[in-house]
Amino acid sequence: MIKLSIAGMTCENCARHVKEALKAVPGVMDASVSYSNASADIEVDSEVNAKKLTGVIEALGYRAEPLDNHCSAGSDDAKGRNQENLHVAILGSGSGAFAAAIRAVEEGARVTMIETSTLGGTCVNVGCV
Repeated sequence: MIKLSIAGMTCENCARHVKEALKAVPGVMDASVSYSNASADIEVDSEVNAKKLTGVIEALGYRAEPLDNHCSAGSDDAKGRNQENLHVAILGSGSGAFAAAIRAVEEGARVTMIETSTLGGTCVNVGCV
């Protein structure tokens, strides 16, 4: 079993796409991808390694790393950044804005979204989601 942390997914559809891509890899017996936990559990045979799987996920536009190497404590300090006071304001709330907000939060920022009408835009309210 290989466990991966996945960053950049913005909806359940993203998790479904990642799962389909992982299951298409020769040697992957099963894959479970969780949008809410930003992770994947992949059952593989001995020929498949985490590097190959992270490459598949990154080819889709997400970031992935093995959970064994994932360190949440002190990650801002390890990156040489202090995000303690960073507060990002995002104008609009479409799918691009949500992706930006998620990325900012992953890096430790506080985020405020400003919208004049329905929160979420077309994609979230009437489109693909």
